[in-house]
Amino acid sequence: MTLFLQIVAGFFVALILVGALAFWFIRRKIRKFTQNFGGIIEKALEQAMSGSMVPPFRMHLKLHESDDDEDSPFHHIDDVERLSEQFDGLGFERVADFDVTNMPLGIRGWIHAEHRLFAIVYDHPVGGAICDVSRRYTDMASWTASNSKYDGMNMPPGAHAVFLPESSVEELMQRVLEESPVNNIMPADREKFAYVVEAAYARTMNWNIERGGPTEQEIRRMAEINGDEATDEFVDQVQSAWKRAISEFLSEKALQLWKKDQSLTDAQFDRIQHRLTVIHNRIQPEQMMMAVFPDFELADANMDDEDSDAETRRQARIFEKLKALLRREPVPKAFEKLLQVAGQSEAWALQGSIAKPIQCDIWLRPDDEDVDEEDEEFDTSEYDDEISL
Repeated sequence: MTLFLQIVAGFFVALILVGALAFWFIRRKIRKFTQNFGGIIEKALEQAMSGSMVPPFRMHLKLHESDDDEDSPFHHIDDVERLSEQFDGLGFERVADFDVTNMPLGIRGWIHAEHRLFAIVYDHPVGGAICDVSRRYTDMASWTASNSKYDGMNMPPGAHAVFLPESSVEELMQRVLEESPVNNIMPADREKFAYVVEAAYARTMNWNIERGGPTEQEIRRMAEINGDEATDEFVDQVQSAWKRAISEFLSEKALQLWKKDQSLTDAQFDRIQHRLTVIHNRIQPEQMMMAVFPDFELADANMDDEDSDAETRRQARIFEKLKALLRREPVPKAFEKLLQVAGQSEAWALQGSIAKPIQCDIWLRPDDEDVDEEDEEFDTSEYDDEISL
């Protein structure tokens, strides 16, 4: 990693998780109140919280060209300027200010050509303005000193970081110069600043994707660092949200590659994109259900709930059978059986397969008016020892 190497990713991930944890406890306190409104508020809170647990898997920097203070990318401009004065006094060269198009984050970049240092001030409306100084190496390793506190996240391979809360820029710089390796240091190039930041973030998030998101130990450690205790339910919520987001990200990438492979124009792809479903080993059972049953709600998947309507209970039964099937069958075969249950085997069409970024099948679902509502059921005889309906 470089610059804020994985610290930017880690900082943002940790910030989201800490915010989600606080949201979780608030939600628990008002759960009883919301139940009086038929669960409508509860479901909205669940959806908002689930979406807030996972940061974007890519960062995109856009050069900030306006000199208007009211249009500043920074939320704590006095703190940003205070840190900037320290960088100026140490011979750093200011690169530019950047907006992050898919995050509430302002960035001011710096380089020190002589010492081959990258540095960055990044400002978040909640997290405040913090900075780090780092060296990047030709083997993609990095060494970083940050004035933020340790967030509890594990480090990707090749990344080293020290956390020195409230330290001055000079102290961060000296720590890097004194302790970082001196061989194979990559030159600090201002022209490549934005690319390096985006690539560094992408590598960290790719590592998170590969490992399936933060571990239980990380989530509990982040909560403890911030004076909270993560319940088992919260840990499960966080990890489930990550798994769903990872699945969606991989599906989006696969569709873009499939579009290119099929030589589809933007207009052609746009006409069918909403009908395409990507089936791969990282897809979650509830995502498979929502592809086939658009009105499926995971929160309602309780087949014993007497207050639910017949269709909701039917979908809950199918969901339980699907989870049991996935323990025994490959994902592609399980999806085909799910289509049989939905009475849609003849309506869905397999468009082909693609190997990157993950081995997957591309399916085209029918238009809504073409769906056959035939009511079929799984043959569950071979799974009766696993599930009880």
